[in-house]
Amino acid sequence: QTPFPTPHCYAAEIAPNDDFVLLLEDLARYPQGDQVTGCSAERAVPIVQSLAALHARWWEPEPAEHAWLPFTTVGLERGRPVQGAFARAWERVRDNVEPGARPVLDTGVEAYVDLLTEISTGPVTLCHGDFRLDNLFLTDDGSAGDGVIAFDWQFACRARGAYDLAYFLALDLEPDELAAQEGALLEAYRGALGGHGVEYDASSLRRDYAVSLVLSTAVFAIGAGGPQPSEASRVMHEVGLARLGAAIARLAAAGWPERESTSA
Repeated sequence: QTPFPTPHCYAAEIAPNDDFVLLLEDLARYPQGDQVTGCSAERAVPIVQSLAALHARWWEPEPAEHAWLPFTTVGLERGRPVQGAFARAWERVRDNVEPGARPVLDTGVEAYVDLLTEISTGPVTLCHGDFRLDNLFLTDDGSAGDGVIAFDWQFACRARGAYDLAYFLALDLEPDELAAQEGALLEAYRGALGGHGVEYDASSLRRDYAVSLVLSTAVFAIGAGGPQPSEASRVMHEVGLARLGAAIARLAAAGWPERESTSA
């Protein structure tokens, strides 16, 4: 039901014992995105606008529908154990993150459950949860809206839309390009939402974006702090942590955005 292009599902059957058959469209004719290689800000604009269309479709001022979807990829009820995993992983990877980001993330570890709760407070929407180039096919031939098809929806959740946006931008753009184009990309997302009749206050978006960078770092710290199944996985986590750290350090230097008391 989402306006965001996804692989067509030809069959989805599940048995009482949980054996299943899932037959999806073959998209091998399209190149898959590459998080490590990244993309330009110009290429990111239509992806951000398509993401806004997805979020606008499921925008909920107060969380009500689709109660089976967890709040955030973690699920609020699992916040404390995941906070513990984040704290342990952060000790192992802290020295690999840009120094300017470390104080923010030290605080983020302590405030992790509060930050999860903040990003789960309405308005929330359907988030992909792992929205990065590795989970996108880049069509660029007009066959799929703005040239992108999203797959691997296993982390679908409810959260503020900035979660997907921050995850995508910080992981998939080189730090210098993101620094130069971040404001324009946030406005491209906000403007696209407005085109669908959804208002996302600029100050709230920037605060949610900053919080989401911290929450995204938790994902990559936990991933990087554990055994790596492959060299590609090691590099992906290493590059992701470096880019997230650079984005957080830059926001910290500019003055970390506080949440407005009048925000929803």
